[in-house]
Amino acid sequence: MVVKDAEIRRKIADYYRMAPAPNPDELPQPRRRIYREANEFAQRLHEVPVFIIPCIVHDGSVPSNPAFGRGSFIFPAVQNILLAARGLGLGSILTGRHTMFDKEVKEILGIPDNVDTAALLPIGYVADGHGYGPTRRRALEEVVFTDRWGNNWGG
Repeated sequence: MVVKDAEIRRKIADYYRMAPAPNPDELPQPRRRIYREANEFAQRLHEVPVFIIPCIVHDGSVPSNPAFGRGSFIFPAVQNILLAARGLGLGSILTGRHTMFDKEVKEILGIPDNVDTAALLPIGYVADGHGYGPTRRRALEEVVFTDRWGNNWGG
């Protein structure tokens, strides 16, 4: 679902801000910085011009593998959206904080009971000075193993 209406985005953002979050001052670094930025983001969420809310239609039954949950099956599509946004110079983030008020959010959007929201992807151009920097990925040799945990892959 794509949400462009400013009033609808504001209502969703209001619920997003109501979700409990830790006090950043009580956390160690770097979590303190991350949660401060997350709180600042929450205060300005309504300003983001577009929300994409990936949804999952279901029959009401329990997922066959509850460890994964219904949402896990939509995350490859979500990742593609995030990569496409970055490729177009748009900023986005994967968040699910709104799901603490999923019933209310679904009511705002007119989503039926047999549909779950899986995530919230706010999408827009990033503010000056807040663009993407280089990615910081560890080398595959550090995170991929062969046959047994700890046995470095080595290519």
